[in-house]
Amino acid sequence: MKKSILGIVLAIAGVVSLRATPVDPVFSIPDPDEGTPIFSSSFTFQANSQGGGILSFINESGFTWDKLDFIVNLPSMSSFACAPEPFFSFCLIQPTEISGGRTTYDIALIGPGTRGGIGDKVPFSINLNDFISDGVQNPDPNGAGGWEPNNSFAGTANAPEPSSIALLLAGAGLVTWGLRRRRVI
Repeated sequence: MKKSILGIVLAIAGVVSLRATPVDPVFSIPDPDEGTPIFSSSFTFQANSQGGGILSFINESGFTWDKLDFIVNLPSMSSFACAPEPFFSFCLIQPTEISGGRTTYDIALIGPGTRGGIGDKVPFSINLNDFISDGVQNPDPNGAGGWEPNNSFAGTANAPEPSSIALLLAGAGLVTWGLRRRRVI
């Protein structure tokens, strides 16, 4: 009876953790030098020589992205705005101090917005330009922004949440415990 219950618990934990772990996305980013797409599960991009610019890409994963996460290093106490709509509902910014008066900012776009995230084959742009009027960003791909000249960003989509990873590890721990207990008896 105990083995049956343990087996059911392990099966449920395995199914839930598999369903909670999102599929790696594939980005299609036009390469400015080659003019051909670059396919990857994560990507980097950079501000232009004026600290701004616009990155446009297409979701080629076959899945809807409900989370985008960007990491950038900036001077400490930098201020910037993040407008997640219409693809996402929230923009969360987590600063982590590093040495030399600089901070690593984790900028997370989460929660499907009015468009329900970025669907398959849907184009999406990230505008690093400053605002030219109240709530309107400069649409010029060569525009200026406050992100420092040629500053690099690292991006990922649909990264597993800590709770998904914890659930997966708990399931693996139960399997290991069950196997070790079985050998002892």
